[in-house]
Amino acid sequence: MAFEARSEEADEVALLLLHGELDMAAVPLLEHEWRRVEERGKQVVALDLAGLMFIDASGLDTLVSAAARARRDGRALPLVGAGESVRKVFDLTGYGDLLDHHA
Repeated sequence: MAFEARSEEADEVALLLLHGELDMAAVPLLEHEWRRVEERGKQVVALDLAGLMFIDASGLDTLVSAAARARRDGRALPLVGAGESVRKVFDLTGYGDLLDHHA
């Protein structure tokens, strides 16, 4: 399944919707879209993981790094909508606390 990342914006919030498989081949696409969103200076960038069917170590590293940059820059980066298989990867690697379980 191909990977797609697209963004939507409202006020100070951007929503980055991820669909498909986030693997090594898809990371450059995500990074490109992430940079476009970052350049707009939104205070909150939510990553909607509901459409993500698979994530490998490189995809996980990209999301963890994005969360660290957002935190360093004083922005919020909630990761919302993760399905069971994606949630399991975050939990098994010790990054489950990055997921927003209430959204």
